[in-house]
Amino acid sequence: DPVRGDNYLAGAPRHLINSVVHYDITPRLFVETEVKWSPTKVPVDNMNTLYASPFAIVGLRSSFALTETVSIYGEARNIFDKTYASSVVTTDAVSSSSQAMFLPGDGRAFYAGIKARF
Repeated sequence: DPVRGDNYLAGAPRHLINSVVHYDITPRLFVETEVKWSPTKVPVDNMNTLYASPFAIVGLRSSFALTETVSIYGEARNIFDKTYASSVVTTDAVSSSSQAMFLPGDGRAFYAGIKARF
């Protein structure tokens, strides 16, 4: 591109890494951990003047089967309460420092519930 050269495409991370480690403690009980990682900064604009910072988010999940059709579960997301931009509003060039460009990711959250299969 004659104007932007070899700049990276705005809003498109070069790498996204999602990994899950799942362990069955018993046939009825499992635990797992999940990591969502964006290891490089992500440009907000096509001119590559503003960037979203890299981040890594860790979560934990567990489930226990009460019967063959009913189980209980618990989950903790973003357990280290990392502040991060989960996505960005892309533009060709950032025109103002007051322009909102970063969409915040969810903070620490806990979930619990019952699953039933019929």
